[in-house]
Order: sequence, then C-alpha cells, then structure tokens
Amino acid sequence: MKRIFFLSVFLLPTQFLFSQSFKAGLFSGICASQVAGDNLSGFDKAGLIVGGLVNTPVAEKWKLQMEIMYIQKGSKKPISENESSFYIMKLNYAEVPVLVTWNFYKALSLEAGPSIGFLLSASEEDEHGIRESIPAFEKMDYSANIGIRFVYKEHWSFSFRFGQSFIPIRKNEEITYSYQYLISGQYNTILQNTFCYTF
Repeated sequence: MKRIFFLSVFLLPTQFLFSQSFKAGLFSGICASQVAGDNLSGFDKAGLIVGGLVNTPVAEKWKLQMEIMYIQKGSKKPISENESSFYIMKLNYAEVPVLVTWNFYKALSLEAGPSIGFLLSASEEDEHGIRESIPAFEKMDYSANIGIRFVYKEHWSFSFRFGQSFIPIRKNEEITYSYQYLISGQYNTILQNTFCYTF
C-alpha cells in the first residue's frame, strides 16, 4: 500500500504536466475533526492543513485536480466544569485527494472525489498521560470528499469540504460479525476550511 501511495504522489503530477494546460497552487487552513466509533461526539479536535495542488480542464466547466497535503486529524474530549476526565487522539497524515470540480455558477465550484492518506504519526492521551493505542491504527486512510470552492479574487479562493473515511482507521476487535459494518471500527470525519493561492 505504501508503494501505491508514493507512486500516486510522483506519477499523477507528471500526468498533469503533460496535459495541454494546468494550474498549480498552494493552500493552508484548519480542520475540525471527530472519530466515529470512539464513543465521543462533536468536532472538538482542531488541526492544521497545508499543501499544494495542480489541476487541468477536462471539459467545459470541468477540471481534474490532485492535491498533496499534510493534515492533522483525530478526536478530543475537552475538560468540563463538571468532569475532569480528558482525552485526545492525534492522527497526522500525508494525504492525496484526487477531485473532479464543476464550475456550476460564476465563481462557485463543486468538488468531489476520493483521497488516500498515509499515517505519519498517531498518539492518544488522557488525564493519566500517554496511553498505548490498542488496537493499532491502520497505516492508510481511505476517504470520500465533497466540498464547495469560492473564487473571491483573482488567484485567491476559499474552500469548505467534508471528508469521511469509508474503511476503518482502527478495527474494533470485539466485533465478530462481518455484517456489522457501521460498528466495525473507527472512522475519520473531517470539516476543513482552506485558503488557496493559484499561480
């Protein structure tokens, strides 16, 4: 799987470069994340996003876009006035989304597509300190993404995107029946906001 990830990183940009026209850009922003299946709720874990993109037109109003980014995911249970327990899960990924974008109205575009993420590091901590991750997290994260982009100035755009893992990032060892898919493990759920500068 690592070979697939790195081949996508190096070969896909080459395909863009040999197309008739392409644009490149840099982006950064923040995300709010949670992990379905961890018995917590709420997008309480904030994270950083930074990366680059290339895109090329494939038809009128349609583009194919590839991104390479660093993104911080995970979940968090903040300390409250009535409860002193604390928990945070930190998952750092190098991620490659491949998106189709549709310019449906003036400066607005829809974007959707899959992404593959390679886990760079993972940690869990509670009020007692660092805890061992049992079971271990999967090395790859496979997600589906959908979002909207607004070009508010020449070269500058803002994107809001929703991302959801469709394969568990960590399996639930207590589940023994294969049809119990929705409770078969933990899944990343992401809300991300980025600003992009296109050259």
